[in-house]
Amino acid sequence: MNSEELFKKLPGLDEPWYIKQIRFDHEDKRVNIYVDFPKGSRFLCPEWGNKYGVHETEEGTWRHLNIFKYSVYIHAREPGIGCIEHGKRTVDLP
Repeated sequence: MNSEELFKKLPGLDEPWYIKQIRFDHEDKRVNIYVDFPKGSRFLCPEWGNKYGVHETEEGTWRHLNIFKYSVYIHAREPGIGCIEHGKRTVDLP
């Protein structure tokens, strides 16, 4: 197993989430993991449980635990849905 395969398995993402890209910066001792979802994906309303399509996204970056001496950052688009019962909601990220 190479390092990219290992990093793809570590987060344990559920569909529709997937790892789009992994960038190692050996000089800064940093790993950037880019997580995304396919166009047309549907997500559960965090309050109701019905699935809705995405109407907007916002880019975000989160610090994860270090792996050895490398800092790890997760980058993803946060999907926003329009629930008919609860209005606009941001989907819970994995």
